[in-house]
Amino acid sequence: MTSVTHTLVAIAVASKIQNPAIAFPTCFFSNYLLDMIPHWDFGYGWREKSKTKLFIEGLLDISVSYFLVFYLHQTIFQNTNIYYLLICAFLAQLPDWLEIPYLIFDFKKQPFSFFYQIQHQIHNRWNLPWGLLPQIVVAGSSLVWAIK
Repeated sequence: MTSVTHTLVAIAVASKIQNPAIAFPTCFFSNYLLDMIPHWDFGYGWREKSKTKLFIEGLLDISVSYFLVFYLHQTIFQNTNIYYLLICAFLAQLPDWLEIPYLIFDFKKQPFSFFYQIQHQIHNRWNLPWGLLPQIVVAGSSLVWAIK
C-alpha cells in the first residue's frame, strides 16, 4: 500500500482509539495486514527503477501523507491531538521505512533483510490501475468509520 493509504488508516485508528497502548501497535501492525490486500505501490518494480527514482517516489508519497495528516487535523479531526496523529502515521509507515536501507542503500544484512523478507512474503501486488482500487476502498472506508 502507499504511505498515503497507511496514513489514512492510522488517522482513523487514532481518531477512534485514544489509548496509545492499543493504537500504536495497531497502527504498526496494520501495515502488514494492509499489505496482504492486493495493491499497487511505489515499490512495485523496484529492481527496475533507479535508486534515485525509488527514493523520490517514496519521498513524494510520504510528503503527501503528512500533508494529509495536517490537513485532516485542521478540517475534520481537530479533537485528536496532532502529535498523536503524527505518531500513529509514523508507526503505520514504519515497516516500510525499515526496508529503505535494504532497497536503496544495499544494506542486505540484519535487521534490514529481516524486514524486507517479511514484506516480500506478505505483499500481494497488482498492476495499475487495479492496484489502486483496493486502496481507495480501504482508505475511504477508514475515513468513513473515523468520521462516524
